[in-house]
Amino acid sequence: MATLRILVAEDNELNQKVLAGYLSHLGHSTEIVIGGDQALEALAADRYDAALLDIHMPGTDGLGIVTQLRSGDSSTEVPFLIATTGTVQSDSGQSFIDHGFDGFLPKPIELENLKQLLEQIPHRR
Repeated sequence: MATLRILVAEDNELNQKVLAGYLSHLGHSTEIVIGGDQALEALAADRYDAALLDIHMPGTDGLGIVTQLRSGDSSTEVPFLIATTGTVQSDSGQSFIDHGFDGFLPKPIELENLKQLLEQIPHRR
């Protein structure tokens, strides 16, 4: 798999460390932001292959980010968008896809699930 540039929007420090470690182990470069507003700024300023977006964050949450990016009002290049959350209902994965995410990872995130989802990202380079 090619090296990917991945934005992680996560406000929990432990989850940040786990995701950064997993992504590094898989050979990807990672930028971490702690809130949705910072995520939108980072996505507007730089190009990413994927963005892992926590559903519950300060400021704009993951759902709000996807709504803004998919609205068509933004000139931001939209990466592969992955929802992450620790509050999972039986249909949550599909409801996030229906909302505009490309993928979903329940927390705690497992390395193998992350790897499999990242392998679905279309090659853009």
